[in-house]
Amino acid sequence: MKVFTFFISFLFVAQLWATDFVVKGKVRHINTNEEISDVNIYIKDLPFGTTTDQHGRFELKLENIDLNHIVVFDHVAYDTLQIPLKKALTISDFHLDPNLLQINKIIVEAKKARSELAKDLPQSLTIISAREFEGKGYIDVGDLLRVDQTITIEEDLSGKKTISMRGGNAEDVVVFYNGVKMNSNYDNVFDLSLINIEDVEQVEIIKGSNTALFGGDAFSGIINIIPKFKQNYTARFIQKFGSYNSGDWNLQLNHKLFDKIYFSYNQKRAGSKRPYDDENGYLENSTIHNSANLVYDLAEDESGLSKKSISMMYMRSELDHFNSQISSEIEDLNQLGSVRYNGNIGPVDNLKLVASYQTLNNRQVYLFNFTNFERSFFNDNIYLNFEKSFLFEKFSFLMAYQYEDGTLNFNIDSDLRTNIKSAVFTRKKQGGVGILKMNTPTGSEVLKTADISFSYRFDHILNQQKDIIRWDSNLEQEFLPGIFDENTWQAGVIKFSTQLKGGSKDLSYSLFLSAGNNVKFPTMFHQLSTPRQFDPENPEIVASLNPEKNKSTEIGVEIIQETPHIKTIDGWQFNLNYFTNLYENKFRSSYSVVSVAPSFDNVPNASLDGIEATARAFLWGDKITIELGASRYFISDKAAFPFKSEVKFITKAMFDYHGYSFKFNWFKEGEQVGWVRFADGRYGAIPLDGYSNFDLHLSKKFDLDYVKVNVTFSGRNLSNDNTILEGIAIRDRRVYVGMGVEY
Repeated sequence: MKVFTFFISFLFVAQLWATDFVVKGKVRHINTNEEISDVNIYIKDLPFGTTTDQHGRFELKLENIDLNHIVVFDHVAYDTLQIPLKKALTISDFHLDPNLLQINKIIVEAKKARSELAKDLPQSLTIISAREFEGKGYIDVGDLLRVDQTITIEEDLSGKKTISMRGGNAEDVVVFYNGVKMNSNYDNVFDLSLINIEDVEQVEIIKGSNTALFGGDAFSGIINIIPKFKQNYTARFIQKFGSYNSGDWNLQLNHKLFDKIYFSYNQKRAGSKRPYDDENGYLENSTIHNSANLVYDLAEDESGLSKKSISMMYMRSELDHFNSQISSEIEDLNQLGSVRYNGNIGPVDNLKLVASYQTLNNRQVYLFNFTNFERSFFNDNIYLNFEKSFLFEKFSFLMAYQYEDGTLNFNIDSDLRTNIKSAVFTRKKQGGVGILKMNTPTGSEVLKTADISFSYRFDHILNQQKDIIRWDSNLEQEFLPGIFDENTWQAGVIKFSTQLKGGSKDLSYSLFLSAGNNVKFPTMFHQLSTPRQFDPENPEIVASLNPEKNKSTEIGVEIIQETPHIKTIDGWQFNLNYFTNLYENKFRSSYSVVSVAPSFDNVPNASLDGIEATARAFLWGDKITIELGASRYFISDKAAFPFKSEVKFITKAMFDYHGYSFKFNWFKEGEQVGWVRFADGRYGAIPLDGYSNFDLHLSKKFDLDYVKVNVTFSGRNLSNDNTILEGIAIRDRRVYVGMGVEY
């Protein structure tokens, strides 16, 4: 009997000592409670491991193991977490602390945040991750970017939002969506209100003109908007209400097939009705946005990240605007379809192919003193992009080829005899670029690397006016061949950049210097316009269709300091940039009463210089982020850069803790001067006084296991600087509330 009892006891102890267990649960951000994907989970010193999925979930099955082992949670952007197995079996949610120096909050927040823009020359780069705007009550991408001290968002009465950067113009900023160029061939601008912010993974920003990979049109910078392809939910519905009887709802659906295919669909509908200040009219806007994405992972690496994939995307945005006071209607339809291949085939081979087709239908109807006027245009564009990278021991080489082929059909039906009745334009552009980066390790901790980069880009462009119908002096229409018939331009540009990186255990720094020249070619908009051949007050200014030229130099420094010995301060970050731009043949536009297209001239020489500074502090375990920013620009010709503030200050504060989120934005802008169209059809210069205001965003997330609820409050211009422009309040208080449910 004693022997039997001893044997049973031995088996029981052995079972406790070595048995089978299952550790499962979710891995979350300690402050935001957001699930973290791609976390490596393993048993220390044993070959047991797994990885969290896109929902942050994991299940680690262990065989014949005792309770004395350690479970390790490892992610490149977070501090490593180690928990005894015995304790891990009792936990369902595992929280990770962000690592300041590894995250490098401006450069990368997680593995998935690798920037495509980083392939270009080293320069000022900002990444805004979904954490900073998702569920915060922002209306669109323009609403998000307007509080940056280097950015100006221009919103017209139809709700169209265009972006300008560093004192430049909207046509000087190139916008990409999933690597596809979105700027219209018509005027080289893009309406940011057409992008649904709830469908965005992150926004990447290059500030400055020394980009080589993305073309010469980017005199001021690049915006790259990356959509979400692999969502961490199956379905989500968001409803918002706000000022001016505004409201929008957003439906997103996601599904995974065969562990390789990801499909998502998104629809958004929004509308608003704004009264004039005298209540004798109103503006009514409505938008419909649809998008669909399909991603097929052809191969994955050991950590589960995609090595080769094919993605397809379709986007359709409709905008309708009605102004009752001047009987104005605008209809805008933008469609985009694209196919993209990404291939990371080993450490020395990288390949990217993008093909897209974009169409833009625009129709505008006005009534001027009982005189009818209707303008419409159809613009389509084919875009192709090929990139291939080669990595070697101490240097890398990237080569790229880009092709664009666009057509513009323009028509006017009016009682007024405008200069142009109809026209057809075509534009073909080819560009090739090579970027050589040499990485030179120094062997020193203080200065770890000294990188040198060179680029050469060559562009060839052909603009043609196929045919045109004008009104002659006898008020009878006549057919004329293309006025400019054909314009062929080509140009090669060289850029140089050097970057120094170094630091110590708790500090990192980066210093760069870039210099180069840019060339921007006339658009179809310039061909449609009429050159103003002579200005009596400035006889040296003569209009032409010659390309604009730009020479730019920039110096930038970034310092990140982690402070582990200070209890309340996790670390801080400081950025400082100085740049100078010299322009030749800078286009300026002005409008007449009876012309829908402007007259333009060229400034032989213009300059735009600036200095920008940003400081950030990360407090209390990264629960609070505080940011201060300032910019000062020196503009030689304000007519060439209308509605641009030369001074801007911003203050931001963001708080995240266990699903609670608070974001405060304060900004102050200097005076702006620009050209607008008056209600009676006249155009003139209008100054806008400098002003300051603040925005507030509040949200709370409730996690009910498989169902999540998010409640938001968003207030813009809460100090209510009620500036009136042509009877419409443009800096007035706006308040929005919303609720979202996801499964």
